[in-house]
Amino acid sequence: MDEEKKKVFRWKPHIIAAIIVSIIGTFIVLLFCVIIKNKKPLSDGFTVASFALFTIAVFMWLGREGVFDIFSYGFKQFSSVHFTKNPNQFKDFPGYKEQKYQVRTKRAKTFVTVFIVAGLFLLLGIIFMIVWNSKVSG
Repeated sequence: MDEEKKKVFRWKPHIIAAIIVSIIGTFIVLLFCVIIKNKKPLSDGFTVASFALFTIAVFMWLGREGVFDIFSYGFKQFSSVHFTKNPNQFKDFPGYKEQKYQVRTKRAKTFVTVFIVAGLFLLLGIIFMIVWNSKVSG
């Protein structure tokens, strides 16, 4: 039964991530359209938004893989020594990293959704670039 629970795909985190990332990307596109007042910024805006979203997805993936664990471990050690009564909350970094790994593996891989949305924004940017260049040259 535990095997079946692990195989269930949860849509909710992916839908929420797609909505949030789409809002961020749309805000970047609209910012480009407001700053530069012609239609070419649509292609530029979607392209820049896609690169920003790709960057966010890469950092989400790196965080999921535990690249930034040393920073959170250091901050928690510092704060536990100076602000709490339990200064030895985490004895060593490998133990902390293993504890974080167990929590991370239960979470959804929303960085994949962010990669997909970023790819869609890049595709829209390319489409608008093709449309713009065909109108200008034609």
